[in-house]
Amino acid sequence: MALVDLERVLRAGESSVVEFERDLNDERLAETVVCLANGDGGHLLLGVDDDGTVVGARNRHGDHTDGHRLAALVANKTAPSVSVDIEVHDTPSGPVVVVGVPKAPSLVATTSGVYVRRAIDVQGRPHCVPMQPHEAIARTTRLGAQDLSVLPLPGLGPEDLDPSELRRFRDLARAGGDPVLAELSDLDLLAALGFRTVAGELT
Repeated sequence: MALVDLERVLRAGESSVVEFERDLNDERLAETVVCLANGDGGHLLLGVDDDGTVVGARNRHGDHTDGHRLAALVANKTAPSVSVDIEVHDTPSGPVVVVGVPKAPSLVATTSGVYVRRAIDVQGRPHCVPMQPHEAIARTTRLGAQDLSVLPLPGLGPEDLDPSELRRFRDLARAGGDPVLAELSDLDLLAALGFRTVAGELT
């Protein structure tokens, strides 16, 4: 992010993809990265108040902030690891640490097990909130990381299936030149079609 872009972002204020923080400890830093990564990605600016006023970020490594070390810390505290870009900009009011966060290809959490996402509160301000179980399932489904059609169905057994549909499939298999599939037992046939898990649950 060039300095001119930084100034533009500061003027525009916080959004669903931009977060200002005066300071964050390591755990909160990882949580905020997870929050942005579970959305559309974005930028976290350290050393900036919520109103966009630069107050200067503290030095995290002696007399400076080492971007590579900070990126490594984020990677070690997120699961799957989030690879961020770190830039440190010197301004008249102090340094601003810009953390570029990519949109995660899968659901991510901190290594402490914290799942958070970006949201807008009733006053229209962006913030991070805990991710509910149904939201986690919805996100992994949207990303193609989870197929709801193959989730086990508790309490469902072979006796709940329509035998005529299994016979119809066997007829189709024979007609299509796959007699081996047609001769499998009901349970083996369901497993071969991906409708039965290794644990014996139907999906």
